[in-house]
Amino acid sequence: MHETNFVSWNTLITGYVHGRRFLEAFDVFREMMEAGKELKEVTMVGLLST
Repeated sequence: MHETNFVSWNTLITGYVHGRRFLEAFDVFREMMEAGKELKEVTMVGLLST
């Protein structure tokens, strides 16, 4: 992504989870952490719903 924010990261994660593409969801989460983005509760809820 060129310009990212909290909403775009979480949209990707929840979209992958809802599509049962769990590895991709965790890959996006890892990229988010590596990019130094702030972790929000809703991000964890999206991941833990897997």
